[in-house]
Amino acid sequence: NAAAYVAAGRLLQERHPSLFWTPCAAHCIDLLLEDIGKIDWVSEPLVRVLRLVDGEQNPMG
Repeated sequence: NAAAYVAAGRLLQERHPSLFWTPCAAHCIDLLLEDIGKIDWVSEPLVRVLRLVDGEQNPMG
């Protein structure tokens, strides 16, 4: 749960003072990239790239 996650982060920072920890960095980056992907001049090339990558990973699809 979220409380345990935050507690674990605090414990890590106490044990490793040089460690930078933020509880929601991955989630924030995911939301940021989703918003960027909605911009017209980004979304069209992004769709093409995703199709290309999918085709390389799955030659039948």
